[in-house]
Amino acid sequence: RRHRLRRALALHWRRGDVLVDLHQEFLPYTPERVAAALHALVEREHLGRFDAVVLLTDAFSSPELARMKQSLGQSLAVPVVRFDAATDLTRSFDPEHQIDDVIMDLALGMAADAVVGTYAGSNFFNLMSKRARQSFILPLDRPTAP
Repeated sequence: RRHRLRRALALHWRRGDVLVDLHQEFLPYTPERVAAALHALVEREHLGRFDAVVLLTDAFSSPELARMKQSLGQSLAVPVVRFDAATDLTRSFDPEHQIDDVIMDLALGMAADAVVGTYAGSNFFNLMSKRARQSFILPLDRPTAP
C-alpha cells in the first residue's frame, strides 16, 4: 500500500543457489545475471509493465541487496521494493524478525501479478506460485562450451 502498487512482479531470489557449468564450475545467481534473465523473461512472455519488482529473498547483506536493487531497477526501469521488519537488517539473527519477514514475503508473492523464482524446488516458491496469477522459474542460461 505504501508504494501504491497496482501491478507488481515478485522475485523470489535464493541467493545461495548456483548453476554448475560444463566445466563443473559453480556459477552464482548474481544480481546482474538475475536482472538480465528477468528482463529477458518479461520480454519473452510479454508480461507488460509493472509498477515495481517486489524482492523476496534470504539475502541480508546490505551491499548485496543494494547491488540487486540497482541491477533490477536498471534492467526493468522500475522501482525495487522489499519488506524488512528490521530496518537495521538484524532479522537474519532475530527469530521474531525472520518469522515476520517470511510470512510477509509469502503473502506478497501470493498477491503479486506474477511471481518468478530462481529454483523450482523451493517450497516457498511452490506455495507462492500456486496462488499468484502467473508464475515462472527464472531460466538462467548455462554458459556454452568454448
